[in-house]
Amino acid sequence: MAFLWGKPLSNQLNGTYVKLPSGFSGRILSNQSMLRGVIIQGQVNYQVKGNDDKNILVAGSYFSSEQEAIHQFSVNADIDCIIYIRSHGVFDVVMD
Repeated sequence: MAFLWGKPLSNQLNGTYVKLPSGFSGRILSNQSMLRGVIIQGQVNYQVKGNDDKNILVAGSYFSSEQEAIHQFSVNADIDCIIYIRSHGVFDVVMD
């Protein structure tokens, strides 16, 4: 992770780069009311827990949530995935 701006631990808007390495399987847990993500590099399989829709996100794709959510990712490509995340408060990246 690379924090770019804001204060993620004080419930304020913030921006962060998150790198998911090739072979990564895990979740990004949004703990606050708003989380927005844009795929900068790479490709991921993406699903929101509790929703049957599965998507492949490539560079330029985005995802979001307005409430607490579990965003599930797997990186199957040979290239690492870099995601820009703008969040209101904290979020967690958890590897399976």
